[in-house]
Amino acid sequence: MSNLPPDRNSRMRSDPEHSAHWFLKSLIIVTFACGVIYSANSTTISPAAPLAAISADDGVTAPRIDPLASGSPAETAEIAEAPPALLPEGAARYFRQLIEVGSKGPRDSSTADSSIQDPSIQDPDPQDQDPQDQDPQDQDPQDQDPVSPVPLDPAGDPAVEDADPPAPTEGRSRRSPQGDTQRRRRGGRQGGRQDRTAAATDPEGQSADAPGETGHETAQDGESGSARGDRSRRGDSDEESGARRKKVPREGIPVQHPLIEERCVVCHARDDEGKMTRISYMRKTPEAWEISIKRMARLYFVSLSSEEAKEVVRYLAEEHGLSRQEARAAMYESERRVHWSEEDRDKDLRETCAECHTLGRVLSERRDQQEWKLLKATHLALYPLVDFQSFQGRSSRGGGGRGTTGGATSGNTGGGRGTPPSETAGRGRSQDRADRVLATLTSEQGLFSDEWRDWNQEKREVPLEGRWIVLGHEVGRGPIRGTLDLQRVASGEYQSKWTWLRANGRTVVRQGTGLFYAGHSWRGRSTSTAPGELESLKEVLLLDESWTRMEGRLFTGEYNELGIEVQLLRASETPTILGVLGGEMAVPSSGNRIEVIGSGFPEKIVTGDFHLGAGITVLGVERHDESRVNLLVSVDSGVPLGRRAIDFRIHQGPRAITLYDTIDGIRIRPNPGFSRVGGKMRPKQLERFEAIAFTRGPDGVPYNEDDVELMTVPVQWSLEEFPIRPGDDDLQFVGELDSETGVFTPAIDGPNPERRFSANNIGDVYVVATCTLTVPERVEVKKVPDDEEQSGDDGEDATGEVAGSEESTDQGSADAAKKPIAAADSPPKMIEREFRARGHLLVTVPIYVQWDQNKWNQR
Repeated sequence: MSNLPPDRNSRMRSDPEHSAHWFLKSLIIVTFACGVIYSANSTTISPAAPLAAISADDGVTAPRIDPLASGSPAETAEIAEAPPALLPEGAARYFRQLIEVGSKGPRDSSTADSSIQDPSIQDPDPQDQDPQDQDPQDQDPQDQDPVSPVPLDPAGDPAVEDADPPAPTEGRSRRSPQGDTQRRRRGGRQGGRQDRTAAATDPEGQSADAPGETGHETAQDGESGSARGDRSRRGDSDEESGARRKKVPREGIPVQHPLIEERCVVCHARDDEGKMTRISYMRKTPEAWEISIKRMARLYFVSLSSEEAKEVVRYLAEEHGLSRQEARAAMYESERRVHWSEEDRDKDLRETCAECHTLGRVLSERRDQQEWKLLKATHLALYPLVDFQSFQGRSSRGGGGRGTTGGATSGNTGGGRGTPPSETAGRGRSQDRADRVLATLTSEQGLFSDEWRDWNQEKREVPLEGRWIVLGHEVGRGPIRGTLDLQRVASGEYQSKWTWLRANGRTVVRQGTGLFYAGHSWRGRSTSTAPGELESLKEVLLLDESWTRMEGRLFTGEYNELGIEVQLLRASETPTILGVLGGEMAVPSSGNRIEVIGSGFPEKIVTGDFHLGAGITVLGVERHDESRVNLLVSVDSGVPLGRRAIDFRIHQGPRAITLYDTIDGIRIRPNPGFSRVGGKMRPKQLERFEAIAFTRGPDGVPYNEDDVELMTVPVQWSLEEFPIRPGDDDLQFVGELDSETGVFTPAIDGPNPERRFSANNIGDVYVVATCTLTVPERVEVKKVPDDEEQSGDDGEDATGEVAGSEESTDQGSADAAKKPIAAADSPPKMIEREFRARGHLLVTVPIYVQWDQNKWNQR
């Protein structure tokens, strides 16, 4: 500062901000000095001792001098001694590990210094774990990169050298509880080179670390020595360790794409067989590979143009993709469904993975054992809190005590901090919940499957060109039918033209393009300029095994909330029925009009060509074209209720006919509904509702799981308060529901000064649907079991008492519930009934992440 002009010096001294800056710097220096003093008082490492002189008892191994390393041994030793002795224990251990790995080479165990412990053996102290087992914040980020600085063996862990058999440990007297406990955790000082395995157990399961009657601790050799659980960092069992030492060749999928080799080989090493680290040992859906490429661009600055990204995703989805059955299990993830259920999935899997994303993300990929382990390591590196939030299990969290999750004792990754010593010793190193889930995924979602191997040997380009018949449904807008014309422009690339006919008779044309992956997965996009239509729609379809049908979803919206369910049939000359519109018919009834959607209907059709079963008569037939035929149908009295198939000549059709006697109620779909406020920072998430009429199922009881849905009905829509607390006012702020269309538009995001405490415009409300319908009046009839007499003392009809009468017995009601409910013989009386249904709508905050920000998403 003396070289500055005097006036500038004076200005700097008088500047309050500059004084605050110097005060902050002084505070940092004082804090750092206090930390150094505290480390010097708490560590067991001598301040004057270089790293190479640290004994094995201190938990840090001296570096080896690699004879093949560049430079003289003296220079190598000098580099090894460069780190200061006052390193924190975790940092010193990690630095030692890097030195060990970097200087790995041929070594003679007979000449090894007995005071140096094998770095591949795990420290028995639960707090002194391998960096991958420690808190994610203490890990080296390079361990999570696609190419780790630590060489990996086929089993998925850092490569280790073969260790000598563990030598027996001589007993030593206990001097103090604290000191001996610490020394016992760090390992014995005597007995030569000691194998750092888990605590030895005797045949009765007693831990060898527990004090004996004589006050001495012994490590048994022979039988008890073999009983010790291998707690090394590199494996959980002696068999796995032996398999790793054999160096079984790791099976993978070669990568043979020049662009991937050019851009990815910097991080992903490629061997002589063309296999690349990480890439060759996993298979994914196109969306999952796209996520990986986005992460490479975000974290590792991989630069790809839109065309290059499309080419890479296409190659990986083709050569490293899923089989058809595997892709079907993960379809709801690719279809970006907002409403789904994962309650039938394994509880451990849900609590471990579904805290942050859908389980469809897990189902959309296959990996080998090592890659599943690296997936956990990557999560711990990128999202450290996931270790506590999901991976350890609830029983491992503070205040939860010991417990079980999925039938196994949950503990921390170090093994047994919350577990009795006897359980820890008998089990070896305990696994957290994520380890158990990964073990299941390794067996159930391994890298290879028989179906994928068969397809990989027989794969070819599946032809899609031509016309496809379309039948679909859009929530809130009704059914659609039409055609899809595909024209091949390149291998696996098509131009598409959708022609729809809506329920109101309006025709809609959409143009687009699409890609076909792995012989079964269609991904496309189409656009339309028609008023009232969704401008752009993404397309996710799955081709079946026969190559004649596809099904999936077309969707749009910032949250992909608006969608159309579609099924497609390849047009051919063979008559085939895809489905029907208006297949719900009352018993008895006449004049029912059914529209049959299919392919290959000949020009000359008669009523006898269609068969719907006994009691259903086709009175008339009208052919529009080869894909649409209208039928006029009547239903006789007394026909059993339920579903019927519709057949054409010798061709069997789907069970698309539903016979019912009356409408028992309506229900709202979807329930619950889901919406997000927006308009400032992020777009709004809309929700569409529709009302479905239903009839009771075979059990004769409405409003349960076996109810049969019939058709959509027009209703009036409204909102009601969903009371959660006294004075709940969500109804006034969450948004508006269109009374005619059932479209809910949420309010604007952000705090609302007009609301109490300036709360956001979020909350819970009821969605209410009301309507008046003319329906048949039910005359329920109970059938008498066949093995009972069909006459009664009071002159009852042969069919039994009328269900619901006060004189009917409980046993009679039970017998009636077991029989199908038939309609009365006489035509029913038509009555008007009012119906009302309520559903739950949750309005919440936006997701402040833009997922599809890359240009290749707009292909």
